[in-house]
Amino acid sequence: MIAHEIGHLAAGHLAWNTFLLPARVLPWLGPAYSRACEYTCDACGHAVVGDLGTSSRALAVLAAGGRTAPKVNLDAFVDQRRESGRFWSAVLELNSSHPFLPKRIAALREHVKPGTVAPVPRSALAYVLAPAFGFGAAGGAGAMGLFGIVAAVGILAAIAIPNFLAMQLRAKRSELPMHVEAIRLAEQAWQGAHGQSRACGSEASAVASLGTQPRDFSTDPAAACFAEIGWIPEGQVRGAYWVEASTEPDTGGFVVYGIGDMDGDGVPSVYRATGASEATMATENNVY
Repeated sequence: MIAHEIGHLAAGHLAWNTFLLPARVLPWLGPAYSRACEYTCDACGHAVVGDLGTSSRALAVLAAGGRTAPKVNLDAFVDQRRESGRFWSAVLELNSSHPFLPKRIAALREHVKPGTVAPVPRSALAYVLAPAFGFGAAGGAGAMGLFGIVAAVGILAAIAIPNFLAMQLRAKRSELPMHVEAIRLAEQAWQGAHGQSRACGSEASAVASLGTQPRDFSTDPAAACFAEIGWIPEGQVRGAYWVEASTEPDTGGFVVYGIGDMDGDGVPSVYRATGASEATMATENNVY
């Protein structure tokens, strides 16, 4: 392995790096040059070691680790190079700075005994599409690679942004039923303690306070009344709320309303809850 790395110096690969850098980011050419350098340096390492088995085991260490490499069946490992010609394997290698390890060991065998190892043809389609998936050997994206990155980001954005907006809208819409139900429970507690319901705010004042932006509820005309019955919303609110006292037996003595244009379409929705029932959609598409 030391001889392999020194081979880069001996072959002048580092000396020409700066000069060749523009070409190395080109599709096909840059990665191919880098892989050729690795084959050359493998031959340099073998020239120093002088033993094909030892050179092959050194490369097997990169695949299996130092403890397992001595047990690797090199013939079977080299035979795995036949899989590298398939489409996705070829796409990966065409964009890689290093050849597959089975092919590197096979190249050493061919170097020592020419004509003994047959080359593996790649899928022709892989050459056509590889630049759209890959990065140049120098670490930067090739011209087609950049297009592939932009396309991938665009596809992900097209999926993620609508989902994010839908999730955001669901969160906004959950405010009305959540707060109406919380007010209902606070009103029940007040009713239990005082023997009667407590009206807070009015429909007219609630509609008048509606807006398109979140606001601090402390500015709401009914904020003091709601605080008295024990309901103070956390953070900002988009909806407006009021409680009406009721003498109807099926309402439990009061009715809670929440109104808001949560989806920003200019048409408010209204939720309603009574002392005897949880919050439900009372009406939507009301025009105020």
